[in-house]
Amino acid sequence: MPVDPEFGLRSLGTLARALSTSTALLPLLETAAEESLLALQAASVSIGHLEQDARVLRVLVNVGDLAVSEERFPQDETYALAQWVLERQVMTEGITRTACLTDADCDPNEAELLKTLGKESSVHAAILIDGRMWG
Repeated sequence: MPVDPEFGLRSLGTLARALSTSTALLPLLETAAEESLLALQAASVSIGHLEQDARVLRVLVNVGDLAVSEERFPQDETYALAQWVLERQVMTEGITRTACLTDADCDPNEAELLKTLGKESSVHAAILIDGRMWG
């Protein structure tokens, strides 16, 4: 389904207002996740931070249709890159990857997580800030 250009402008306006009024990181990430949820027409969106030293992706905010086990601002939702092929590729190569339960080559860890969360597919994209992989 094509995205309405007016919608894109509204989302940019919402993000600009959030950036101009907030100095705290989590409210900015929450706004970015909410606007991404709408723009992507997704069931849910999560934003995390790559902890380089530990090689762990730490989820900072989840929005949308969340599973019972998910929290909006999780305290301890982490994924070790050594165990997560998809996340490791995204974080080390800076590429966007998708996974779907109907794909024969879906990573078993990813498939299990999707089933646990009641989802059928996922999109993973890196966030690059000032030349560094962030989340």
